[in-house]
Amino acid sequence: ITDPFGNFEQKVKAPDDGYVINANHSPIVYEGDAIYHMSNIVGDGNE
Repeated sequence: ITDPFGNFEQKVKAPDDGYVINANHSPIVYEGDAIYHMSNIVGDGNE
């Protein structure tokens, strides 16, 4: 995450592995706004 001037503020890390299904490319986001929508696979794959 950067500030409006492009200066680094902090990293964002997902708690689990998964797939990015949508990314917010808005130049400014507010607290609580979604930056990425993530998805993961549930189950063992034998279903």
